[in-house]
Amino acid sequence: MHLTTAALIALFACNDKGAAPADDTAPASTTGSGDTALSEEDGDGDGYSPADGDCDDGDPAINPGQPEEQCDGIDQNCDGVDLDDVDGDGYRCEAAGGDDCDDYDPAVNPGAEDVCGDGVDVNCDGDTECDCDGDSYEGALCGGDDCDDGDPAIYPWAPDDCYDGIDADCNGVDDYDCDGDGYASADYGGDDCDDANYLNYPGAEEICYDGMDNDCSAETPDCDCDGDGAEAETCGGDDCDDSLDTVYAGATEAYADNLDNDCDSEVDEGAYCHPFAPLTNVTTGANKVYDVVYDGNILTETVSPSSYDPKTGEAVLERQWSGALSYDFSEYWSCAEDEVALEGWDAGVYGIPLFTITFGSPRVDLVGVEDLLDGASWSYSYLADDPAFGTMWQVEGELAAEGLETISVGAGTFDALVLTNTYTLTNSLGGSFDRSGLVRMYYVERLGLVYSEDVTDEGAVFETRELSSYTEFYP
Repeated sequence: MHLTTAALIALFACNDKGAAPADDTAPASTTGSGDTALSEEDGDGDGYSPADGDCDDGDPAINPGQPEEQCDGIDQNCDGVDLDDVDGDGYRCEAAGGDDCDDYDPAVNPGAEDVCGDGVDVNCDGDTECDCDGDSYEGALCGGDDCDDGDPAIYPWAPDDCYDGIDADCNGVDDYDCDGDGYASADYGGDDCDDANYLNYPGAEEICYDGMDNDCSAETPDCDCDGDGAEAETCGGDDCDDSLDTVYAGATEAYADNLDNDCDSEVDEGAYCHPFAPLTNVTTGANKVYDVVYDGNILTETVSPSSYDPKTGEAVLERQWSGALSYDFSEYWSCAEDEVALEGWDAGVYGIPLFTITFGSPRVDLVGVEDLLDGASWSYSYLADDPAFGTMWQVEGELAAEGLETISVGAGTFDALVLTNTYTLTNSLGGSFDRSGLVRMYYVERLGLVYSEDVTDEGAVFETRELSSYTEFYP
């Protein structure tokens, strides 16, 4: 029988330098040369006997026809070697005791040169080398957040110098937008007028008086926030209230708005003809309501100003009586800064005129505030013509200021200026209509009369008037 090389190897491996077998059992067969023959019996039933080259006749998975499994440490095809260098790069696989960490890639082995940052352990040293610049941050190819793994000065949160064109902190923000407001500096082709402050950028809300152009628009004023053309006092201007466009130096003083419109430190000057007779407050619906007892008749009186001409100082005051007596009165006043004077009045009922009273000279009820000192007094005298009744009245009197006094009425408690009016009424038709007495009046600044009491010389109370409510008369 012809012996294969594998059979010869097995033969010599089973004999000691050609020595005789340890026992004297005769071999199953011998060749003509006298050598021990391999068995031709197939012990594992795999189709191969030892004589056919089966190097392990006890394992059917091992025989010359078996495919070799790579790197498992077993010689499946009985060719005398295990397939432990699959890729042929000269390095055995790790499963076979070698150090080739990828025996399917000839470029990967312990002798290969590793390329940093590719995420592959090419030289089988266990290091993928994803931090190539040694800054402790892995590169983007390895899934890291170091945007430049070749420069140790570039990594997340690294100090970033503006305007050098380098994103040193890897935040992706424009290097020419150093305040991070989304707008590049105007000095580098952008439109951010202040790239050092994130509050200042095109379209930002302008913050008044901060000395900065927040919205990067020179047209938006920083010191004229109400847009009235005058800069605020905080910026060195003369606008005493930069929140209202009706208030600035030189503005027209508005009537009864309780503001210093012209910034001259005086409030509503000229807005009232007199602070104690606010006839100029002609706001729609403004009124005062009094509870009145007139010559024994219980009445409700509603008073409202209907007109005022600031050029002439003429004012009309409407008074309506309802209750035991129902009349409409229109009183005509001359109103100036230094005095308030009644010039006449007319009466009607249900819109039908009854009579008109005209004065020969005005009756001055209030003088200038500077003259309303304690003890101040002034006299008046005039004729009142009543053509409807064919009579003439001679009216004389003296008014005196008696200082301030606190008084409580239906409309509230007030500190009031007290005036007294000592009067005499003489009727041309005879003494039956004559009357004299003392009227005590309580005036509140910017509200007017809140209480009065007319007591005749005989001691009888002829009339009382008490303010019970008011609307829009006290701005």
